[in-house]
Amino acid sequence: MSNYLQKISKNVQEFKTLPTIYTQLMEVMANSRSSINDAATVIASDQVAATKILKVANSPLFGLSARVDSINKAIFLLGFNEVKNIIIATSIMDMFDNKNSSAYFNPVEFWKYSIGVGIASRYFAKETGITNVDSFFLSGIIHAIGKLFLYQNYPQEFLLALEITHENRLNLREAEREIFGTTHTIVGELLAERWKLPTSISNVIRYYPTGLVNQTPDILVSIVHLSSIVAKALNFGNSGESIISKPSNHVWELLSLRPGALQAAFGELTNSYEESVKIFSL
Repeated sequence: MSNYLQKISKNVQEFKTLPTIYTQLMEVMANSRSSINDAATVIASDQVAATKILKVANSPLFGLSARVDSINKAIFLLGFNEVKNIIIATSIMDMFDNKNSSAYFNPVEFWKYSIGVGIASRYFAKETGITNVDSFFLSGIIHAIGKLFLYQNYPQEFLLALEITHENRLNLREAEREIFGTTHTIVGELLAERWKLPTSISNVIRYYPTGLVNQTPDILVSIVHLSSIVAKALNFGNSGESIISKPSNHVWELLSLRPGALQAAFGELTNSYEESVKIFSL
């Protein structure tokens, strides 16, 4: 294990955990006798979380026809899992410092890009006929969280990796391996384990660049793979990477999107993206 790997692993273990509200909500959800009121009471005890849930629930992302003016209504219309995922997404966004930016990496632009990927992921999940789209927005938002962790903890080294990729048209993970002996995808997977996130989301973080989990097709990973490329192509924020890859062939085969689906999506995605960025105050 390289010196960097040991340090990174230690940094991850010492990094912040998800807030108490998340743990309390998981306990409520695990109890078969819990009601919407029980979950709403937990969320209402954290005014910041409650406000963010109402903001996000009323965004174009969910396209709800009724105005969501209470936590009970948000849970009723969106479901326990989606509300829980909004809490995770907003909590993780709050864990990082967005102030320090550089020529190659700007945390605010990175979050804009990540929100774009979340929006696109949810859109394409619906396009492929998936009925349970709970995990797609969250997966899109945190798919590249390892980049932000490396930037916050090892800014000089991470910026050098970005510089190498920009100047040599290299894949970022190649440059990261050269400098850290690991990649942002592996670091992100360690963070997901730290936060006890489901394996399905951990797999997205680790494998989104290929769309395959250990050479096996995976619908959630494939959709985030495609969405990350679409977000870059539409200039949603800035991922820090200069190369826009082509979607993997197996992703096209797995998703079986109708002809023209990508072009048809662009207008709707752009509108949802612009509104959602405002809601997240970026």
